[in-house]
Amino acid sequence: MSTRGAPPISFAEASRLGYPRDGGFFVPEAGTDLRSTVYAPAAEFRDFISLAAAEILPELLDPFSAADLAQDVYGRIPARHALGEDILVFDLAAGPSGSAADYGAAFAASCLKNIPGSSKSLVVASAGGRDASALVAAFRASESLPPLLILCPEGRAAKVPARLLEGQDRIRIVEVKGGLSAAQGLEKAAAARASLGAWPLLPLGASTPPRLLGRSLLLVGLFSLARKDLAGDLIVAAPPGDLLGLVTGLWTWSWGLPVSAFLLPRLQGEPVKIADILASAPPPGAESGLEFLAAFDRDFPLGSLVLTATLASAEEGESVLKDGLVLDANSTFAVRAARHSLEAGLEGHSVVLVPRSNDPAWDISGPRGGLPPAALIEPQLEALEALLPRLFG
Repeated sequence: MSTRGAPPISFAEASRLGYPRDGGFFVPEAGTDLRSTVYAPAAEFRDFISLAAAEILPELLDPFSAADLAQDVYGRIPARHALGEDILVFDLAAGPSGSAADYGAAFAASCLKNIPGSSKSLVVASAGGRDASALVAAFRASESLPPLLILCPEGRAAKVPARLLEGQDRIRIVEVKGGLSAAQGLEKAAAARASLGAWPLLPLGASTPPRLLGRSLLLVGLFSLARKDLAGDLIVAAPPGDLLGLVTGLWTWSWGLPVSAFLLPRLQGEPVKIADILASAPPPGAESGLEFLAAFDRDFPLGSLVLTATLASAEEGESVLKDGLVLDANSTFAVRAARHSLEAGLEGHSVVLVPRSNDPAWDISGPRGGLPPAALIEPQLEALEALLPRLFG
């Protein structure tokens, strides 16, 4: 269903469209219940993900195909690092993008074979350097996938490692003027047309159903790792600046994952109350995250689910754990927020799960504010349509 009220459609159809025709974003229909999966006696990370995927997508995945998908996409099990008794850090930085985006992109690529018409489509996705790396890695892994066009903000394409693009004539990156918000607006405008020139389009940006579901399933798997020797409530620290990471966590909570709350790190001077956050101007590229959160807040008041931890600055830089794991500035910020919350009264009652990535979420180019006007999108859309024959023949 849509964040703006359009009626539910199938996952396959939502994946083919990418975005609802009403201009919103697709969200899961209420009613999914994963409690039987969460409390199943499965012992392995991938077992939990396989059971959850088959439960969420019964029309696409039987237990055997779900197990194969879990093995292919989630074969790399995040390492678990304990910081005392109250904080668990899970290392998601081993893949090409160094973040949860690797799992989301790989899951989305795996899902394409179940989407009608995908083999004859051009996949188009807006992405910063981190997401672009994840998508390129996922698509280069299989020659049977359709061609991929990535819309990247100016200056961000250089963050994609050159080795990932070597020999790839069906993966192209085009830089977009106006920052990440413009790239996302261009993707949605192209999706609304359904095709560019002779190419039917299949949108696959970070806010599309397959990408978000892939990240949600990752959190289900992380819970299976966190629950070992778990005492007390489980709180998940959202990656700083990554509202979509918070959204996917909230979805898994609504499906029955026994998480007590989500921790949202904030810098001093930023809005702290949920109502103020939802009413604030989002960072560039985070517009979709705020719309998802507002839609979720209508059904499940976020004030009781999302805790905020306010820190003076994010300038501490890297830190090193006792076991030698290096935390970048982004992950260090999340750990500081977790410690701040524990000291404020949660210590001894809760365990905080912190995902580790290696790319600062606040390092995003482009102006603050909403999506750019049509005057900026339309000329680039026309230029893109004219460019396609030279990019893909």
